Amino acid sequence: SDAMVPVASVKVSGLPSGFKFSGAKPVTTKVGSGQDKHLVTNVPPNTIYGYPSAASKKSKTSDGLEPSKVTITVTTDGKVSQTFTWLMTVHPLPAWAVGTFNGTATFDGGQSASTLTVGSNGKVSGSFSTYDEETKKTSKWSYSGSGFDEAGDFEVGEDGVAHVGSLAATLTAKSGKLAKAVSVLIEPTGREDGPSSARAEGGFRDVAGDEEEDVTGAGDFRMWRNVWKDKGATDSCKSMQGLYNVQLDAGDLGCGYLSLKVDAKGGVKVSGKLPDGTSASGSLALVYDAPDGGDDDPRVFFAPWFMSPSAYKGGYVSGILRFGAEPAEGVTGDAEWVNRSPTASEAYGVPFVGSLAIQGSFYDKEKKLHEFYNALGVETDVPELPYSYKRTYDEDGTKRTEV
Repeated sequence: SDAMVPVASVKVSGLPSGFKFSGAKPVTTKVGSGQDKHLVTNVPPNTIYGYPSAASKKSKTSDGLEPSKVTITVTTDGKVSQTFTWLMTVHPLPAWAVGTFNGTATFDGGQSASTLTVGSNGKVSGSFSTYDEETKKTSKWSYSGSGFDEAGDFEVGEDGVAHVGSLAATLTAKSGKLAKAVSVLIEPTGREDGPSSARAEGGFRDVAGDEEEDVTGAGDFRMWRNVWKDKGATDSCKSMQGLYNVQLDAGDLGCGYLSLKVDAKGGVKVSGKLPDGTSASGSLALVYDAPDGGDDDPRVFFAPWFMSPSAYKGGYVSGILRFGAEPAEGVTGDAEWVNRSPTASEAYGVPFVGSLAIQGSFYDKEKKLHEFYNALGVETDVPELPYSYKRTYDEDGTKRTEV
């Protein structure tokens, strides 16, 4: 029976707990026959290792959750079976850990977009890219796992609700035959006056023993949770909606522009031109956090901006669009501008690496109209304008028309 002790004493959905959990119903798993890929019997020896995939149900008689009845049947090589049953409480992942995270990965050859998705069942998946400056090749990496390895500051309160300070996972990213070790740490960054925001940080490095040499080396990434699908979260960003006109200043290399349309659901529609005439378009999501990562920094709205035009041959534009606390404060920021195309214009270098200074303002229709009329010397905010109308009516059985 000692072999049945769960590997992890922390019972959080997505963490090791000694079995593959699929709900409150009894679960039967044959260990040793190799039929369940989620269970490992040799790390460490004589133990069962797995990930719960659902939380226990809420208790009908008290606060907290109702312990779930778990049943596991072990079959030895001699085909002798023994059944073990116990009660286990599996708490759901916190709201700040579940959802989609977006940001960028940084490595020796430059930057790329980076994404992370965490399901309510604890499953983790993500992707990023790397660029090899010698071979001029971009490699796409993807990773996934059944759950997290560690929960920081885990405790269950008197109300039966579990509280977790952080979640960590170690995974393997694949690109063809190559592999990289990936570490992910998710921590909440939300405040009482805002949505359940969170930041995912980590890194990746080469895995020794690859048949092919991976010269892109190590890197790191930072991503932020998209909170706008949470109930009531959009109340925090409705004041930011509208149109923002932005200038992209590349100094002696010229200027470009962006039109940013922020909707009431936290989405940002991007359109415009880079200083070399390349089209800039896409969809971003507002983040409510501190873009520099400091826990004491004031929370503002910003949007990680990454685009990799096909004509840039692995080049990219990567930066942060920082919105003020109010629309009137406009947009600021900076971005790295890299074009690796061998046919890039001589004016920019072949290839070229530059930077973009971002500066923009909120387009306020009413304010612009007031400025226009004031310039004409009109004293009233909204001048009287001539109008006409046509009315048809019935009077004593006779149809009449008034103009």
